[in-house]
Amino acid sequence: MNKIAHIGIAVSNLEKTIPFYRDQLGLTFKGTEEVNSENVKVAFFKIGESAIELLEPYCQSLCRI
Repeated sequence: MNKIAHIGIAVSNLEKTIPFYRDQLGLTFKGTEEVNSENVKVAFFKIGESAIELLEPYCQSLCRI
């Protein structure tokens, strides 16, 4: 293995979590995307040559994180 492409982290609320990664950790926020096939909304952050993806499931009332 030469490098990590991305790391996915499940979160319960992107709106509340994005500011921490952007403002406190200083990561570059690249935007969000809805991935209907996976039932998640994803926020993307750049860190060096890798990325961190925050994943918020659509099924808040049925899913546990």
